[in-house]
Amino acid sequence: MSGIVRTVRASNLENFSRRLFSSSAFLETLSTRESVVNGSKSIAIPGTVGAKLASLPSARLQKSLNGWGVNLEVNPESNSKKEIIKSELFKYVEKREYDTVVELLLHWAQRDLHGMFEILSRAEFAFIINQVIIHQYTLLQRYASRKPLYKDSSSRTTTQGTPRITDPIFAEAMSLTQKVRRLYSNILYSDPSEHIYGLDKRENLYTSEGLTGIRLKVADYENLILMELRNYKLDLASKWFQRFEKEYELKMSYKLYILKLQTYCGGLPSSWLLNNSDLSKMNFDPKQSKFKWEKDVSSVMADFYSENGDVKLDNEFNESLIYAIGYSKNIDYLQSHIYSVYGIGPTADIARDFQPMSKSDPSYPDINILTAVVVALSYNDRFNLAMKVVNRFQELYEIDTDTVRAKNFWQQLFKWCNLSNRHSEKSSLKHFANLSKTSFRKVKAHYSLESAKKDPNFDYEGYLEFIQHIANLRRTSFEQLWALYKETEIGFSLQVYKSYLKYLSENLGDEKEEQYYDYLATLHREFQKYNVDGKSFNTRRDSGFRAVSNISGSIYILYQNAIRDLIDLKWQAAYAGQCRPLIEKWALNDKMKHELTVWFETNRLPKYQEMIEKKREDYMVSLRTEETEDDSFLSLM
Repeated sequence: MSGIVRTVRASNLENFSRRLFSSSAFLETLSTRESVVNGSKSIAIPGTVGAKLASLPSARLQKSLNGWGVNLEVNPESNSKKEIIKSELFKYVEKREYDTVVELLLHWAQRDLHGMFEILSRAEFAFIINQVIIHQYTLLQRYASRKPLYKDSSSRTTTQGTPRITDPIFAEAMSLTQKVRRLYSNILYSDPSEHIYGLDKRENLYTSEGLTGIRLKVADYENLILMELRNYKLDLASKWFQRFEKEYELKMSYKLYILKLQTYCGGLPSSWLLNNSDLSKMNFDPKQSKFKWEKDVSSVMADFYSENGDVKLDNEFNESLIYAIGYSKNIDYLQSHIYSVYGIGPTADIARDFQPMSKSDPSYPDINILTAVVVALSYNDRFNLAMKVVNRFQELYEIDTDTVRAKNFWQQLFKWCNLSNRHSEKSSLKHFANLSKTSFRKVKAHYSLESAKKDPNFDYEGYLEFIQHIANLRRTSFEQLWALYKETEIGFSLQVYKSYLKYLSENLGDEKEEQYYDYLATLHREFQKYNVDGKSFNTRRDSGFRAVSNISGSIYILYQNAIRDLIDLKWQAAYAGQCRPLIEKWALNDKMKHELTVWFETNRLPKYQEMIEKKREDYMVSLRTEETEDDSFLSLM
């Protein structure tokens, strides 16, 4: 849906709930309950509602429902109130008004839980909750991607970044999580004070005197594990696995094994701990709780094959498996798996006797598999090899990397290009000492370069060559990626543009100014593409409306930050006189022009004047030193 997405107001929610639970209509519905979905039967939708659904882009919804074993078809001859209620609910799902959907289900479960499950099958209910969880994770990704951007901007202006707890996107994501937990609690317990995470439920989920008689299905366990996993609550995800094993003695589902790889084996890359490398220091752990129950990926796969036999894995399973093997740091296992499934060897060579699979094969790789291979190899310090492997995949499978579906692939390329080639002075010095063939390697690591230069065994020229090699590799990688990215049809990606701007802010070359102008010109084109006038109906934010995604706002901030960097580049090179003309020519509007001018005159111009004064003083000191030396020489004569 282009333009504005209309959300349901509180009054609309109340009206629908009132219609749903009105004494006449609802009681009549309850008295004529019948199974709508039973075996091969389909959900029949009345003609009026069916016409509305038919006008929506429901092919996506129908395809997703079919994947859950649910068939949603329009039957204009049926007028069952149950089907009207169900179709109304699915309309909200189709329009992605998930908060309304969860609120309706909460009200419904509180008033008539068993009636709800006679109208909604358990498969339909699980599908709806799955869509809510996927949306909640999308909100977290949006929040995580834009948070550093606003933080960077606020550090340069007086505007403070929005605290996480008050950020509307983060607040909506957390609200959905709490409501889904509450909904499952209401399904199991008649007492609203009881909760699935109550202290008395730790040993047995069904410890209660007020059980409703409803028990969790396998699909419910899949949903709860997925939700906690996507919130990086790996301990809670593990708890649901333990509860599942107690309740179900049967083998796990295919989907549960995928989630098991993601929970216990690192099959979810966004949950990875990123720590120090040979050349840089970094310690970032996105997990929201301690997790001590990691398992070896080989043991999990052994359990899978013992239960399922030698089955062929599809792309969803292979994707998580590749991530899990990469996380285990078992590079031989990783390369062996890529070779056996896709025919690409450890040095990116193609196996001679390998026959590429047909496109109908469930293991035929897609862009997600290619992304997983890049991330797994890069995590094991093989980013350059990953680039060669990408070329081989393209030769064998012709995976499309130029359209919007490949956006995450490019985001990961830029992310790991940055992580793989970054370096700090101390870490680089230590690594160089380890590589050195002289006695310098035996000396305790120096704290700084100045300290190392005093060591007679330190090869200073060799160290400079080493650092130059790393810098050249980083510059070449980023510039080639940027050039290739601009040739695609992916459009604006906040993470890509943010990563490249961070690279530009490093002092890595004389051609830096030209690169900034290229960056600004490219961003300007994207701004023109996405910008919506502030007076447009699409930007309304009053009650009952959600404005379109503010991509142009993110571009605006990046663009302004890039101009500030370029201004810093100029005044530090003693070209402060070019800064005002730069602002005049490149500012996107009068507001930006005013903000940049004030910032330059109050923040940077005084620093420039201090720098010039310092240079003048240094020059005068050097002149006096020369005069003193000349006088001393004359006195000797």
